[in-house]
Amino acid sequence: MADQSARDLRLERLRVELDAIDARIVEALADRLRVIGVIAACKETQTDGIRDESREKALLDRLQAQARDLRLAPHFVARLFREIIDYSVQRLQDHFLAR
Repeated sequence: MADQSARDLRLERLRVELDAIDARIVEALADRLRVIGVIAACKETQTDGIRDESREKALLDRLQAQARDLRLAPHFVARLFREIIDYSVQRLQDHFLAR
């Protein structure tokens, strides 16, 4: 019984730790979108397109290398960041359509 209680307590602590990590991820995404808003304002005066495919490729390459260094699956990190990039581009498009 005591062993079970200790395992339950450890599991609960680990879940609390995961919850804190998840909250930091969401906060980082919110920070990223705040910067996207500033970028949108900067791009209003430029004739370049919304999307910078060479920057996106460089970003994904860098993140996949970082993933490998951290023993994460590079494909998973690339897929995750493609979603983040696509959402960011959508926010930029929304900004320009609202003008």
